[in-house]
Amino acid sequence: MNYSIAIPSYKRAERINKATLKLIVDNNLQDKKIYVFLNTQEDVDEYKAVARDDLEIEYVIHGQTGIMATRNYMTKFFDEGTRVLYLDDDFTGIQMGEPEGRRTKKVFNLGELADQGFSLCQLRGLGKWGLNPSQNCRSLKKVEPTFDLRYIGGCYGEIVNHQVENTVSYAEDFERTIQYYILYGGVVRFNNYSVMTRNYAKGGLQAFGRNLENEKADKEAIANKYPAYAKTYTRTEGSGRTDIRLYKKPKL
Repeated sequence: MNYSIAIPSYKRAERINKATLKLIVDNNLQDKKIYVFLNTQEDVDEYKAVARDDLEIEYVIHGQTGIMATRNYMTKFFDEGTRVLYLDDDFTGIQMGEPEGRRTKKVFNLGELADQGFSLCQLRGLGKWGLNPSQNCRSLKKVEPTFDLRYIGGCYGEIVNHQVENTVSYAEDFERTIQYYILYGGVVRFNNYSVMTRNYAKGGLQAFGRNLENEKADKEAIANKYPAYAKTYTRTEGSGRTDIRLYKKPKL
């Protein structure tokens, strides 16, 4: 299957080599066109200075600030209808859950998942596929892919549609999932696969002004904009932060 790989990155020249770019090699995706989106020429020079020598990468200067503007730039960068696999810059692997929900194991089949995801999109007339965002083994039990409204973030494939545009920074993946669902009537999610990542790694596009207040405001904005598709709730554990729950069957 022909598709490109797009990675937004910020101040992670070393990290991206050890994480996402290594994941690409480990999953035998070296033959894909790889784009890394950076803010400035200075960033490009920094990344090139420590670049891996086993991958050919095109560095794109977008000049944007924050993940919302960067996502919008990336959408417009590619031609309408282009198949793109989007990866964050701190992924360390792909894991698969077992039906019993007791454990997960690291796998190296991202290429097969991408081929299947884009094929299912083509077969069903959909525009987006992705993996389960949870890393909890109990959440990775469901083997069959689903096509209703379920959150997709971080690692996903899209058939580029220029109508999709982010309006918030800290819930942008929720917004993109909802928009693709509205446009196509479904999204493909592989529920027993998720990405492994290093949480809170230094750098990253989410670092621009992020705090609990801004995150809460953005999530509430999504729930208010799409009340038939999402609602906010307060987590009872940890910091009690605000999160979004999508309606698998929208309340239309």
